[in-house]
Amino acid sequence: MTDTVIEASGLSVVHRTPAGDVTALADASLELSAGEFVVLIGPSGAGKTTLLHVLGGIQQPTSGWVRVGGVDLADADRIRRDEIGYVFQSFGLIGALSAQENVELPLRIQGADPDERARRVAHLLERVGLADHASQRPNELSGGQQQRVGIARSLAGSPRILLADEPTGQLDSNTAAAMIELIGSIAHDDGLAVLLSTHDPSIVERADRVLELHDGVLRAATPAR
Repeated sequence: MTDTVIEASGLSVVHRTPAGDVTALADASLELSAGEFVVLIGPSGAGKTTLLHVLGGIQQPTSGWVRVGGVDLADADRIRRDEIGYVFQSFGLIGALSAQENVELPLRIQGADPDERARRVAHLLERVGLADHASQRPNELSGGQQQRVGIARSLAGSPRILLADEPTGQLDSNTAAAMIELIGSIAHDDGLAVLLSTHDPSIVERADRVLELHDGVLRAATPAR
């Protein structure tokens, strides 16, 4: 794969505390290509969420840079909004909104045409298998269904990059397997660059590449198969 979508170099995150500096991420560099499903593994506290937050523009690094399509992420709010989709472990849905309204929200922020919004939302809910649940609110859906809504919402703005932070962490094994199948197909069929963090070793078998993070250090990229 040669179509690099996102690249990062020398990413470090250091937290200043009264007891001294705490390094959450240390000089991490990586590239992700279109259509590539990459899994990030490492123990709890290794820095996986920090790395995803920096790549997604949610958190600024202490040093280093992230570029999407050659454009520095720090200088481009539009890229953070339109080019990067983010899936949270906790689903991150708005409880007062229906599944349809949750998925539609990014398109409203972008100012998309109402007819286009309706078409896009209907397509995405069909894509994640929830066309019959569009009017239901999060508390009326199972955990797996809520995460599918979260995935659909992350894709609403037609991003080129999908970052998923422990998306199966609150799901049972069967539901988690179906979720990984869906996310893998999004990478391979839709051509997104996908980076997914996990504690689950079974997910590694589905990846195109595996990145390992330990104590804030991104140590290796190991072929998954």
